Amino acid sequence: MNPEFQRNLWLELPPHRMVAMPAVLVLVFFAAWLAGGSLSFAGAAQLLIALLLIVWGSRLAAEAVLVEVIGHTWDSQRMSALGPWEMTWGKLAGSTAFMWYGSIWCVIAFVASPHGNITLLIRLLLAGLEAQALALLLSMVLIRGEPDSLRFQVTIAQTVTIIVVVPFLFFTLFNRPDSVHWYGFIIPFDVFVTVFQLAFIGWTVLGAYQMLRTALQYSSGSLTWLMFVVFAVAFIAGFDRLQELVGAAGMPNPAVTRLFIAFGAAIGLTYACAVVEPKSLVRLRQWLVLLLGGRMRQGEQLSPAWFAALVIAVILGVLTIVNIIGVKAPTAPLPVGALALVVAMMLFTVRDLALFYYLVLYSRFGAGNLAIGVYLVTAYFLLPVILSSARLDGLIPILVPSASGPPELVVLPVFVEALAAVGLVVQRWRTVGVEGLDRAVSGH
Repeated sequence: MNPEFQRNLWLELPPHRMVAMPAVLVLVFFAAWLAGGSLSFAGAAQLLIALLLIVWGSRLAAEAVLVEVIGHTWDSQRMSALGPWEMTWGKLAGSTAFMWYGSIWCVIAFVASPHGNITLLIRLLLAGLEAQALALLLSMVLIRGEPDSLRFQVTIAQTVTIIVVVPFLFFTLFNRPDSVHWYGFIIPFDVFVTVFQLAFIGWTVLGAYQMLRTALQYSSGSLTWLMFVVFAVAFIAGFDRLQELVGAAGMPNPAVTRLFIAFGAAIGLTYACAVVEPKSLVRLRQWLVLLLGGRMRQGEQLSPAWFAALVIAVILGVLTIVNIIGVKAPTAPLPVGALALVVAMMLFTVRDLALFYYLVLYSRFGAGNLAIGVYLVTAYFLLPVILSSARLDGLIPILVPSASGPPELVVLPVFVEALAAVGLVVQRWRTVGVEGLDRAVSGH
């Protein structure tokens, strides 16, 4: 048996806990039965599965490695004979074993209830595995940044996981349609969502495995992450319904609209990675020095996750621009609004990435991430609302990418903003111990 999995089983499933869990659950089910009969009985089973696997299970999965770091036992584990795959599934399955043990009792009660729904049960179990795998992956990402407060990082990993999984679970359980239109195919909704959940779990576990490979000093490039970005943007672009929602962007035909959706998805992934991933000046400088020095293989090991997503976004943006121009009829006017929107989205991304790093580098004790959150809310929500309330909607393209404003107003202000943001980062870079840091990086 996998030693890591076996160790976690000994820790998570001592005899007294194995007795206590079903005893408590029986009392809960009995109370639910008294309160509302078989319907409440089934509802209690569903709620308990969600609490055990998604809420509590994600917490345990996030702690699986971070607790080892806090307890100063992680370095000894890294030097053990365990491989990255054994470590991955040993920690993922072992650290959450007690939650799955409790869920088995809930599944039995759920199936025994006349109101049990097997589709709902499968959805809940898959959502639990999704949450745990994502929490483990996020915790490994946060470790890369050597955060000041590891306990707080556990909470961050769990919170982000719940924000991602719970809304998805809610919208796929209530008011769900009969089918999904994806790349022109009509697919039964339950089949589509189940396959999506399985794919999400597979990619998340693979991501955690890659992060553990890196932590155990195995060579691990960014190819897997690049493949996931391509998969994600292709998946999102497949929803036919999104073509109707982005109709105001002014794309000339459905094919270009789908390409624009993929471009927007890549931009979204870039932002998500840039916000979540720890930002280190030393790591960033090491990466740039290695790339500029021609050591691509070594530089790939330090590449931030947002960079691969940004590269895909730029490629898709260029393809979108080329196709917008290419499909134009010879006598038709150039769709400058659509072109300006694509260019503006690229410039906004460059501006915001630069400001993210500036805010982090200018702040201390992890306050930079809070500053990023305040900046995003202010720039993309508060200020546009204020301008709209003051009947200055014509100025909104200065703050938010828009296809409705004059092209020069859509592009030129954000171009200046992007240059200014990059300048701020360069200036800050030069003030943070540059000479000594350069010597340290050159010797890397």
